[in-house]
Amino acid sequence: MKTTWGIINKESGKNKKRGEIQALNVEGKEITDQQTIAETFNEYFIAIAENVKRQNKNNFINDDNDTMDSHTRFMEQAFTNPYPSMEWICTTTEDIERIIKSLKIKNSYGYDERSTKILKISCPFVSSPINYICNKMLFWGVFPDRLKYATIKPPHKNEDRYEVANYRPVLLLKSF
Repeated sequence: MKTTWGIINKESGKNKKRGEIQALNVEGKEITDQQTIAETFNEYFIAIAENVKRQNKNNFINDDNDTMDSHTRFMEQAFTNPYPSMEWICTTTEDIERIIKSLKIKNSYGYDERSTKILKISCPFVSSPINYICNKMLFWGVFPDRLKYATIKPPHKNEDRYEVANYRPVLLLKSF
């Protein structure tokens, strides 16, 4: 179905992806390269985060010349109670199946082009390999790089689409 609509849109001249930013103005220059656009947004939103961090720094740590002492005081204030002990428990195939069944059925998908609808249909066949992968990740404490991808689409304010400052910063903690 997706391929069919792709062909129909291409033939009718509607081959632009909805929501994709085609160009940006940065310091009077128009940027059309998607990688450069992504890097520009990244730099812009990092600068916003750094400014917020700098403004809020005094809320947590009093600035003084002894940086180590201020970090120690912060840690003492933040963690007056010890952490509860943590115990690693293996996941089971039943746990994975329960989680998959609890997902909402959607046709939307991530970079891998697999929807939750497909995942639910294939649950009996994929729950065992997913369980194996999850237990390996928990045991070794390593999260695979292929699972660290995320799609970030900053929402646009109702102004000029070519200006970076006209996009809202978003915090997206979802990987695919």
